[in-house]
Amino acid sequence: MYYNRLVIIAILALVAFSATGQPFERIASYRLHYHVPSAYLQPEAAGAEKFALIQNTVNLTLPVPFKIKKRESLFITGVFYNRYHFSGQTGGTSVTDRSFDRLTFRLGLSHKWGNPRHKTFLMGLPTFSTDGKIFSGDAFQMGGVFIHSFRVKDNLTLKLGLYYNHEFFGDFYMPLFGIDWRLKNDWYIFGMLPGTFNVYKKVNKWFAVSFSERAPTGSLLSTLSDGDFVRFGEEAYVILALNAHFIPFQFDFLGNDADVSFNFSVGHTILRTYDLFLNEGQKIESPPFYPAKNGVYFQFGVSMRVWQ
Repeated sequence: MYYNRLVIIAILALVAFSATGQPFERIASYRLHYHVPSAYLQPEAAGAEKFALIQNTVNLTLPVPFKIKKRESLFITGVFYNRYHFSGQTGGTSVTDRSFDRLTFRLGLSHKWGNPRHKTFLMGLPTFSTDGKIFSGDAFQMGGVFIHSFRVKDNLTLKLGLYYNHEFFGDFYMPLFGIDWRLKNDWYIFGMLPGTFNVYKKVNKWFAVSFSERAPTGSLLSTLSDGDFVRFGEEAYVILALNAHFIPFQFDFLGNDADVSFNFSVGHTILRTYDLFLNEGQKIESPPFYPAKNGVYFQFGVSMRVWQ
């Protein structure tokens, strides 16, 4: 059954550089996300004083340009990997630890229509997400995204779409609205709401600054009990951050401007939740997944970016 699902995704999967609603695509990247330990709302119940999270993210993407009836198209394949390490801490020492892996395969194709202002794509997102064996059948999730782009003018593109994933808590749908707006003086506004929103400023060829909003959502299978899962983003979880980008290398990649960027971010979480649920959907409190205060967030990353 899972093989048939993967075949369906491979047939339907279509993707574009502009899938994330941004003027560049990260061909390869690594990010370290660090949530500064923040106090539990009820430390006596949690059995620890503070909640902490370290997340490692790796992205690899391979674009392959070609033509359909003399019109530009782009096939993309890649992987997106997240490693989550949760801990409950007392006096700076970890009391309870839980680690989860989330591996997403990206397969797809974007296509420009006869009217060059229009571009359509679907993106297949078969995912394995668990704290156990990563390729187990129970850890499998099937999802994808559809987005249609319309170039209003040379410096402004609007996008409408729909995201779907079969989460462990059920089918999850999210309408999407995207913008890619290149303003004067090297200012950019881009994003795919409600998931991401960015204001980006190129100071010079070596340095840029930006403000970003990110709204993570999803679920992770827990193997402590059959069918249990951790859900994040149930209550509009948002991360707001200020970012500095250092760009020491620029070069050409398949006819597009490309660079290597090192970035450092500092921000704060809003309505952050990581909750443990039983397979029937009942929320339970189990270490380290107890309600905690929002806190400061840091990120360090390095990426190879290709500009559109």
